[in-house]
Amino acid sequence: MKNYAYFTLIARDKYVDGAICMYKSLREKTTYPLFAMTLEISNSNRKRLADLGIQLRDVEKIESVNAGVGENTPRLEDFLYTYTKLYVFGYEEFDRIIFLDSDLIVVKCIDHLFDDVSSDFAACACTPYWEDIFNSGVMVLRPKRSLFNDIIAKKDKLSTYDGSDQGFLNSYFKEWQKLDIKYNAGKRIYSETPDHWARIDHHVIHFVGEKPWLGGEDGYQELERLWFDYFYKSFGGK
Repeated sequence: MKNYAYFTLIARDKYVDGAICMYKSLREKTTYPLFAMTLEISNSNRKRLADLGIQLRDVEKIESVNAGVGENTPRLEDFLYTYTKLYVFGYEEFDRIIFLDSDLIVVKCIDHLFDDVSSDFAACACTPYWEDIFNSGVMVLRPKRSLFNDIIAKKDKLSTYDGSDQGFLNSYFKEWQKLDIKYNAGKRIYSETPDHWARIDHHVIHFVGEKPWLGGEDGYQELERLWFDYFYKSFGGK
């Protein structure tokens, strides 16, 4: 039997609510576990996560001289932490991993991606009109320790267009298998090209930008209500 798993990164307490909602949306649709790489999480929030069944892996922050450097001012503090998700490429005890950012919800089962992806690395384009760049919020990958070591060796050398792991990974993976946008539909599509949004068979909705649990963003109330529906959903009293 193949050893498959989902992974996410939870860096600081501010992302705990997002991860809890993401897991609530995921776990009714999968038989595979969710592991969370965690750092700077309070004991009370660690208990909240563990009580739901999320398996925690404490990690140290991965830093880069390029992290948080750029013009994306509102997100630069967060981008100082996002390189830490690179650990996921080294967990070779798993045959395949699907990485999910903590600010998304899974609205349809995506387990088939473990078997359907034919390459070592696959992701979705950022938007239907920006297809040469992938978004690192959903990644299907085959982890290898040697791959992780090479990534770490290059984290300070390769450029990042946005100051985050996403820009770096786009510099690293020049070839990548493109997944349908339905597996990582960023909310900007909803506001910028609503006709296209209406045609997407949504499997994953990604709350890029301002987060629902941190105040939300004007113009996205309908999507944020969906997020809160999952957040307040009860499973076994939890």
